[in-house]
Amino acid sequence: MKVYRWPAEQPPKAKRLVAVGGFDGLHLGHQRVAQELCRRAAQLGWYSCLVTFEPLPAQVFASAPPHNRRLTTQAERLRLLKRFCLDEVCILDFNRKELRQLTAREFVAKVLHEALGAEGLCGSESHRMGSDRVAWYELVAIAGELGMKAVAVEPVQIRGERPSSTHIRELVWAGEMNKARELLGRDYTVTSVAVPGQGLGRTLGFPTANLEVAEEKLLPAEGVYSGWAVGEVLGQGPLDVPGVGAAWPAAINVGTCPTLKHEGNTSFEVHVIGWNGTTCGCELTAGVSERLRGEQCFRDAESLRTQIAVDVSRARRLALRRYGASRAFTSGPKHGG
Repeated sequence: MKVYRWPAEQPPKAKRLVAVGGFDGLHLGHQRVAQELCRRAAQLGWYSCLVTFEPLPAQVFASAPPHNRRLTTQAERLRLLKRFCLDEVCILDFNRKELRQLTAREFVAKVLHEALGAEGLCGSESHRMGSDRVAWYELVAIAGELGMKAVAVEPVQIRGERPSSTHIRELVWAGEMNKARELLGRDYTVTSVAVPGQGLGRTLGFPTANLEVAEEKLLPAEGVYSGWAVGEVLGQGPLDVPGVGAAWPAAINVGTCPTLKHEGNTSFEVHVIGWNGTTCGCELTAGVSERLRGEQCFRDAESLRTQIAVDVSRARRLALRRYGASRAFTSGPKHGG
């Protein structure tokens, strides 16, 4: 999969079938479009090219969380796209005002057809495009006038609902991780590097990896979550997470730790259950599966320690129930952050 950053980088001249969108989160609807794009492009003997934007349109037009935050950073989105058979990903510079102002007709003609060599347009029947938010049936007509093929993809329905990045952001923001998983087709994930923390978890007997999360990345509602973690430094864990592989169960805290800190920014801390080692400076991916409780302020450190022990036990049990154990697993020694 070759990545081009347009207009600084121009893909070579070739016939292309393109699909256009933000593809934030790469939910089940996006996945169907990507799969159909690859399938139909292969039938035609053309390149399959996914056209997206950086920054995301939602980051430009939305004024407040959760909608001005991302479900997937640029790196996370590209990593997910590599799971498909795409030949190319073309990332358009959405900071360019002249690009944002293009109508659908102008965008299809000038950018897709003329600049990128698109001979066909692939998209969901619910897709809209351009500054004038033109619907799919009008895009089909525009493509036809330019001699382009239009490939319609039937929208995905989950319990009568079409997945959308907008709705999934609202679910994650509210901590509704089970509902978000249904629309994403996988757990919501956070990938980042572990950085030094204050060592508060270690003092309580539950050391954590403190992930340095970009401000643009959407974090779930404050609270404690069950989940899993993977990373080269962790090695092979006992869980078998689809699309991920061998992972470790994890208890994840999103919040400010009000019991021990009087002020501070929201942190994303991962206690890798049953693993022993040092994570600082290493990249980890944490899957956030289910919210166990909201953030609480306890009367003292001992009360907090007792509750964390309960949280960790429950997180471990839920992770094993959801993802099984690919090998023998015991709680083991604690890890260092």
